[in-house]
Amino acid sequence: MTMDYKIVRLIGRMQAIILLCIVISGFSGLLYAQYVDEEKLVLQHYKLPKDALPDSLMVEKDSVLYLKGKPFTGTAFSTYDNGKLQHAAIYKDGWKHGAMYVWYPDGKPQLLSNYRNGHLDGRFKGWYQFGAVIYDLVMRGGRYNGDQLYNADATRAETSPEADDKTGDVVDKGND
Repeated sequence: MTMDYKIVRLIGRMQAIILLCIVISGFSGLLYAQYVDEEKLVLQHYKLPKDALPDSLMVEKDSVLYLKGKPFTGTAFSTYDNGKLQHAAIYKDGWKHGAMYVWYPDGKPQLLSNYRNGHLDGRFKGWYQFGAVIYDLVMRGGRYNGDQLYNADATRAETSPEADDKTGDVVDKGND
């Protein structure tokens, strides 16, 4: 064998090893992502914006939040007696418009929801105090649009929207 041929074989083996490492790291990242609840992490590490205001300074009338007689735009929050955040929500022109977060008194995540112009729109996810998911729904324009729920045996719990009102119930499809 010539020296050039040995170098080419060595480079080929190194490329194969590098490719294998990339594939393995990709699979490990995929597996990790399946077990990490990113929404829960957002609530666990949430920091109030500096310009957030306590909702005790505001008045709510017909689902619109007012500050000094004008519809509020910004982040409103409340705390428990122990000083931990109870909830925080983003408002635009007095209407919930963006994320709303709710925590248990001990600071553990309770609920994450998203709003658009005062209507639930997007992810609506809740947790038991011990950390398991209670519900994981998708809302559009204030209406149920689907879910991210699984049965106890890890089969998919599918949805079947009702034709007349665009809402649906969870239907167990078993192990199809």
